[in-house]
Amino acid sequence: KRISPFFLSYMFLAQFGLTLTIYETNSLGMPITYLGVLYLVNGLEVVLFQYPIAKFLSNRDPFRWIRVGLLFYIAGFLLLGLIRSYAGGILAIAILTVGENIFSPLAMTIANMLSRAEKRGSYLGAFGMFTSSARSFGSFVGSFFMSFFLYDPVELWASLDSLGVLAIIALSLGLRR
Repeated sequence: KRISPFFLSYMFLAQFGLTLTIYETNSLGMPITYLGVLYLVNGLEVVLFQYPIAKFLSNRDPFRWIRVGLLFYIAGFLLLGLIRSYAGGILAIAILTVGENIFSPLAMTIANMLSRAEKRGSYLGAFGMFTSSARSFGSFVGSFFMSFFLYDPVELWASLDSLGVLAIIALSLGLRR
């Protein structure tokens, strides 16, 4: 029950997968190599900045900052719809990866904090299964929105960002200490 607010979060985060790939190649007509560059930017940014960001966040309230991470994702996804260019895509990915660098470590930190010490392994295993299921469902939701808005980028990403807003609300209500 305490991890249920994460379901919407991981549904939302799943858009940085199938939805992004289909959008970039079908809607914008970008070559596959361009997609590789986007994922390379993401990977390099995670490698270079996740540890410094995690260190910065180590003395801060994870329940507050995890929502900040989602705000970066929202901004990055919306930027994908607003700036339809190679450089715009790279900028959008750079911004949403800041969100990933904030959100991902804090999600595990919070899951760890919410579990009882004697059940921690089981709890974290269930958390992993739960969030994987949410990502799968998120791909379905992204496909559903693309069936209506694939060629209307602002509408597509704004609609998907509504999941991010709902996730922030769910986390705000569900993770009160």
